[in-house]
Amino acid sequence: MTITDTKQTPSDRDAWDAHWSKIDSFTEISSGKIYRDKLVTDLVRRFYRPGDTIVDFGSGQGDLIRILEPYLADSRVIGLEMSAVGIEIARQKTPRAEFYQVDLQSQQLALPQLRNTGTLCVCAEVIEHLDHPSRFLVNVGQFLAPGGRLIITVPGGPMNAFYKSIGHRRHFTAGAMAALVEGSGLKVARIYRAGFPFFNIFRLLATMRGEKAQQDAQGKPSALVRAVFASFDFLFRFNLANAPWGWQLVVVAEKPR
Repeated sequence: MTITDTKQTPSDRDAWDAHWSKIDSFTEISSGKIYRDKLVTDLVRRFYRPGDTIVDFGSGQGDLIRILEPYLADSRVIGLEMSAVGIEIARQKTPRAEFYQVDLQSQQLALPQLRNTGTLCVCAEVIEHLDHPSRFLVNVGQFLAPGGRLIITVPGGPMNAFYKSIGHRRHFTAGAMAALVEGSGLKVARIYRAGFPFFNIFRLLATMRGEKAQQDAQGKPSALVRAVFASFDFLFRFNLANAPWGWQLVVVAEKPR
């Protein structure tokens, strides 16, 4: 099922239809994305209870839902995404999940039938792309059930050419994320600063590569890119889950009862 909220603007859209068409193959093997997805999956498995309603806010091309779905056999699984192309790709990966096209930055929010339903929700690598992150989180909160959990990931550390090329507005500190989440009406239960040291090194190498990192993401990944990712997949096993220097932020938030 696809329901479209047409309250979108070109600056907010960031050409995500074209984006997901071009880099789906790259993101499926990206060490950074695989690492973040594991962080989220571990938390979902820790908190999950049979019968939970799972909502992925900004579900993209559906990789995270595809990874989570085997652990969620007794649950309703929903993806909310702005891009029609992302939704079509996601539907092919996980046919049993529900996907809805909606702009979660809109001041006229759609999908009233899904309000107050999400009990264990995720929002992975979305907020850094947004012009209106507070409005987005206020809208997200409307879809959470009272007491519902929301797991958020955002990048910390410096920006680089690749991140700018895919529309990152800013990166966050733990303090800035806490203020944003709390200011949007949710309660912060825990913030992890993950990824030290090897995720930081991975990010620094991407910065050194500059605009070539953007070229790496287009089309079928090269043998060199695959080899680099395989190396970091191994090294990421030794990252610290929480340290003052970690550049991958993971927030566990809750909607007040």
